[in-house]
Amino acid sequence: MSDHNEYYAEKMRRLLEAKESRESIKLDDSKGTASKNSTGVPDEVEEDFSFEEKREKPRPENYEEKRARVKEAEARARSDGKKKKYSRKEIIISALLVCATVVLAIFCVYNLLFVVRSITVEGNERYTTEQILASANINVGDKLYSFSSRIAEDNIKMYCPNVKDIKVKRTPPGKIVVTVEEEEAYYWADFYGEIRAMTKDLRVLGGINQDDAASLIKIKLPEVSRAVAGETVVFKQGECKYVFEVALAAADSALVTRLGTVDLTNPNDVMITCDGKYILKLEEYKDSAAKLKIASKVLEDELFANDNKATIDLSELSNTGVVIDNQLVID
Repeated sequence: MSDHNEYYAEKMRRLLEAKESRESIKLDDSKGTASKNSTGVPDEVEEDFSFEEKREKPRPENYEEKRARVKEAEARARSDGKKKKYSRKEIIISALLVCATVVLAIFCVYNLLFVVRSITVEGNERYTTEQILASANINVGDKLYSFSSRIAEDNIKMYCPNVKDIKVKRTPPGKIVVTVEEEEAYYWADFYGEIRAMTKDLRVLGGINQDDAASLIKIKLPEVSRAVAGETVVFKQGECKYVFEVALAAADSALVTRLGTVDLTNPNDVMITCDGKYILKLEEYKDSAAKLKIASKVLEDELFANDNKATIDLSELSNTGVVIDNQLVID
């Protein structure tokens, strides 16, 4: 502490001496023996005795050890923060390996898990489960997604014409449910020597025998040009809309279970047999639904309670005629 005070005392003394001698110093411009700054104190004195000298602060204990540890931590952080740079070739190879691994995993899962293990057919009556599956070409052991549901449904409708609607549903990992809605047959007709059932909208179904035909309504049609299973019948005369109108009206009438034959060969002479002993003469096909409704009411009369045969004239809605004739030949 004493050395420090002596140091500053010496500096003050020298500054005071310089200040006192300032007035006695005369500069000779020609000689240039001394130079002064703006304070009047010689530069060499100002520089030697500046008050702005910095004092060196004492360093803490273990300074060097702590500094070494800090530098080591900083170097380690810089080393860890550096990212490894990959070449384009390495990136492409890595991406291909990842893709190949994913594809291989999917392939293994598909082949091991997604395999058909059970098939259920619901709603089928006319066709057996084996017939439905054979038409769809679906078998146990097939891959669950190896076939098209739409194609399977179309194939079933093609080979099983009595099927109205079909739905193939897959349930992972290996279950298939085939739901069938079969067409209801109302009519039968003879096409080229083969008896085929038909729906009420005259869609041709599969072939049937005489015993099956006995429970259906026989329908006589105009000349047919095309009658393919699973499709609506086509007539040579064109659309023949009246045929479809009368067939639909008969199938939807209250007498549907009592009808025997519907003769539609002539649009102006439509005849229908009922209970095997009555002939319903509609004549013109128009208003066929209303005429059949009237016939149903007429047949409730006690006049028809016995075995008498009769012809019921329905050609005029406002004037229904009944003719009893036990000599009638009913087709």
